[in-house]
Amino acid sequence: MRLRVKLIKVLRQEKLLQALEMTSSAMAVGRGVPDPRATLMALETLHKSIILYMWMGRRMPVVFADLEEALELKGRVEQAMEFVLQRMTRHVRAKSVVDNLSDSRL
Repeated sequence: MRLRVKLIKVLRQEKLLQALEMTSSAMAVGRGVPDPRATLMALETLHKSIILYMWMGRRMPVVFADLEEALELKGRVEQAMEFVLQRMTRHVRAKSVVDNLSDSRL
């Protein structure tokens, strides 16, 4: 019996792909995610998991063999994280402008 850790299968079992799938959908239609902070935290956890898988793949390439898939997925997660961060920054800037306008009217 050969042991092999299949990256996507494990990530789905642990429900780590949900944040990426939700963010990818939001990116496709150009809208934000419902809870950006929680989404960012989930994406960071996913990213760390992928990095760990890649590290383990260097040490045990037969068991952790999905390195190309991990690299592609890591890139997608990084794009999703950047998207969420940009949306969060825009929201903070817009709120700051509104607050400044409100303060100047007082």
